[in-house]
Amino acid sequence: MTKAELIRRSSLQFEEATVNDLLFPLHSTSEGHSYDIDLVVSVLESLVVLWRRISPAATSQFLASIRKVGKLVDSYLLVVAKDVNMPVSKIVSLSEALPDIARPEHDGL
Repeated sequence: MTKAELIRRSSLQFEEATVNDLLFPLHSTSEGHSYDIDLVVSVLESLVVLWRRISPAATSQFLASIRKVGKLVDSYLLVVAKDVNMPVSKIVSLSEALPDIARPEHDGL
């Protein structure tokens, strides 16, 4: 199985994850920050690609799913943003990878 296939499969189950499931430690300390936010971005981007391919009949079911993922991603952002060494650009990248429809309101950010 390739990394791309693993990311695609993970995106199919993204809404079932918890924040702790997403806290992948970096194996390299040269990055300066603790968490692999790029991996989470990759899984989210894969989910968005799948979302764009779904039929209009499945849209309401997917809307509920993507909103659940939106809450998960925002909760994850609250955790990783506390890492003083996390580059702001990575946080912004993850935040922008989430479609606007996933956030009906922005009160928690």
